[in-house]
Amino acid sequence: MQCKKRQFKSFQQAEETAIKLSEENKKYLHPSLKPYKCPLCGKYHLTSRAGMNDQEKLNMKKERQFIKMETEHWENRLKV
Repeated sequence: MQCKKRQFKSFQQAEETAIKLSEENKKYLHPSLKPYKCPLCGKYHLTSRAGMNDQEKLNMKKERQFIKMETEHWENRLKV
């Protein structure tokens, strides 16, 4: 079965990418990425959920909701 997520053939390749992206995203206060083996396709993917506590997940959810609401507000307001 094929996943729609970005796939990596090896754990090492996924880990190197996770480290690189985590460093780049640190300035945006995004959580660190971690590789995991997919039980469906058997390849490796990256996740930002691993190691996050409930408060961090809630904060991320609130941030995404705020961004979505602001985007919709300004898109509607700027329509002429």
